[in-house]
Amino acid sequence: MNPNSTPPDGLYGPVAASGAESKDRDAGTANGPQAGAQGPEPRALILDTISTAINAAGYWLAIEGRTAIADALVQRLQLGEQPTT
Repeated sequence: MNPNSTPPDGLYGPVAASGAESKDRDAGTANGPQAGAQGPEPRALILDTISTAINAAGYWLAIEGRTAIADALVQRLQLGEQPTT
């Protein structure tokens, strides 16, 4: 058997791909952020919001224009200014 292949029952089957037995998952455990995980970068969120709004309005703007808008908004936010729409 190929050690890099996934068994037919998946990784949570009776035997994991490593050959060790799988642990039973505690159903009462809530999902949460991973240890050391960071939130998304503000510039990326702004760029995604701009792209979504432009696409929803039916317009097209080159990525250079979108990044220029995102950079300007991030700079205004860093300066403590209130951005306008």
